[in-house]
Order: sequence, then C-alpha cells, then structure tokens
Amino acid sequence: MPDWVSSVTTETIHSASSFGATIDKKSVDDEATVNAALITFANGFPLFGLGGGSNGRWDLYPRPFHVRDASNHEIAVCEARVDGTYRLGPEIKAIVEVKPFRRFAENDAQITMQEGAQMASWISECPPAQGTDHNGTYRRLLVSQDRDDIYFTVCTFSDEYIRYIRREMSQTQMIASRKNKSGFMTMKRQGPYKLGDPTMMRSVSKIILAFCLQGSLD
Repeated sequence: MPDWVSSVTTETIHSASSFGATIDKKSVDDEATVNAALITFANGFPLFGLGGGSNGRWDLYPRPFHVRDASNHEIAVCEARVDGTYRLGPEIKAIVEVKPFRRFAENDAQITMQEGAQMASWISECPPAQGTDHNGTYRRLLVSQDRDDIYFTVCTFSDEYIRYIRREMSQTQMIASRKNKSGFMTMKRQGPYKLGDPTMMRSVSKIILAFCLQGSLD
C-alpha cells in the first residue's frame, strides 16, 4: 500500500464475483468498451428526464494528475492517469477508473494501490477549498468498473493530509503524521454491483443520480 493511504475498508455486495467465489478472470477485448459503457450510462439520465437539476457531465478524457516535488513544483514525483471524470463547470468532482477484467483476491491489492495513487494525485493537484464548514474533513468519489462489476469508493481525508500530499510539511511533521496516521487518507469501497443484475443496477442508478444532483460529496 502506498504511504499516503492508511486503510481501505470494503463493503462487499454479494454476487457471483465476490471474493472467494468462482470468478471468470478473462478480459474483454478492449478496455475502452468498458469505459464507454460506464460513461454513457452515467450520462444517460437527462435523456429520460432525470437529473435535470445537474449541470455536470461525465467524460472519457484520460486526465493525468500529479504529486509535485516539494522543492521544485515543476517536477512530478508521481503521475496518475484516470479513465474519466465528472465535471461540474471547471471543477472535477469525481474520477473514473476501469479495467477489462474483474477484481479478485490476487489483483485487488494492485488495483487498490493504483486507485489510491489516482486519488492522492487528484487531491494534490486539485485540493479542495479549505474551510470551517468542512470541519477539517473532506470526501471524494471514485467510480470504477472492472469488466462487468461496478464499485463506488469514497475517500476521506483531512486538512493535514492535503498539506502532506502537497509536500507542505517539514520532514519532521511528515514523520509525525505517518506515525499517528492523522494525515492519511481512508478509502471505503462498496461493491461489486453486477452489470447484468437489474436490482443492483437500480441501486447504481440511484447512487449516480443522487451524486449528480448533489454535485459532489462536500
């Protein structure tokens, strides 16, 4: 696990692809098909008269995010590229990551590390506006689809984590932050929701629609 992620808790929705069950580990031919399916689905609510209060849009742009060097912000010490974003005006409110294969016990740690790096780089490059209305706690959303399994990951972090990932701390402060974990990010993942299950996809629709209407997790 990268040093900027302190813990990952998982809420597993029971399905054929839950860890421990028999999993079809084959990949689809093209990851772009998975990405296009998810983005098209998420953008489809206005076509049915839903989400009329939302001005945001999901897009397929493979946006790169960076963690910059503390002494020279022209140097990127980490680059993480996502498969899509949800934009509300100029602001990015959620990120998207897809895989052509399902998530299972053997590849879960690697995928989680990638998603943690994506979230950390997004926060570093586009930090939230800090203010007392958040009580020092912030949340952001990652939507992922691994072949035909959809997941929602809510990342929670603090003002201290923002300073940590943007390298605005002294070395002594960073060491102390790592020891007490007060400056770390927590990722809480829910899923998988099966693409072919009408009940699960109804839940996915409600989650995406509610998020779009709210505009963010703030």
